[in-house]
Amino acid sequence: MKASTLFLRSLPRRAALLAVATLAAAALLPACGEDLPSARTKLEKGDSPVVRAAAATRLGEIGGEEAKRLLSLRGLRDPAAPVRIAALRALARFDDPRLVDLLSDRLYDADPDVRRAAAEALAAVGGTKAKRYLLVAYARLAGPARPAVAKALTALGVDPKVAVEEGAQRLMKQQLEALKSPNLAERIGAAEALGRSGREEALGALLPLLAEPSVPLAAAAARALGRLGDDRAVGPLLKLLEEPYPELQAAAAWALGRLGGEEVTDSLAAA
Repeated sequence: MKASTLFLRSLPRRAALLAVATLAAAALLPACGEDLPSARTKLEKGDSPVVRAAAATRLGEIGGEEAKRLLSLRGLRDPAAPVRIAALRALARFDDPRLVDLLSDRLYDADPDVRRAAAEALAAVGGTKAKRYLLVAYARLAGPARPAVAKALTALGVDPKVAVEEGAQRLMKQQLEALKSPNLAERIGAAEALGRSGREEALGALLPLLAEPSVPLAAAAARALGRLGDDRAVGPLLKLLEEPYPELQAAAAWALGRLGGEEVTDSLAAA
């Protein structure tokens, strides 16, 4: 039995199918011809994903603006994942920073293998913008694509966990500054963002807002404390139930309902 056959049998079914497509594409490269028109025709009209993937690979080798355009408009939008993967790898060969925005879109492709290929392509192109896109994806993505994004960031000299934490700290600082704004809408938005942050230090910034003369701001702070999930906010929130403003009472009750606990249950039942 050939070594390649043994290798393919050792792979999960999906990975094996992709490997077969890649091997077949490599074998078909000569059939694509060396000219761009032939590769274009196969990418646009090939009835098999293997043929279209081979054409995408060939366009990456041919190079030039027309090949880049075809890969961007047709290859990355192909319904077959192996073709999109081949297009990503082909575009990475151009080493063109102008492609970063386009490549980054595929970080959120429906297919996890395409997402991995997009991370690899961004690492190959590199640059500050590619790092930013990868950092955002690392914070947002879960599942099998996330390790590929982490690997891409590491290849670009970025520790993803450290970078995400630094970004969260910068955002926290911006939100704390926004709480001092003379614009009420900005202060309310900052309070809501602090509640979603899940960071322990947000508690100290939100609790004083419960005493704000602006009822909408105090209510926003109450809801934010409910989202934050720190039970040290229970006592101050219970006091809001005694306020004469229905909006404040409703916000406090909602937040307390999220926090839960025996004290909360008894107080809400008595309210």
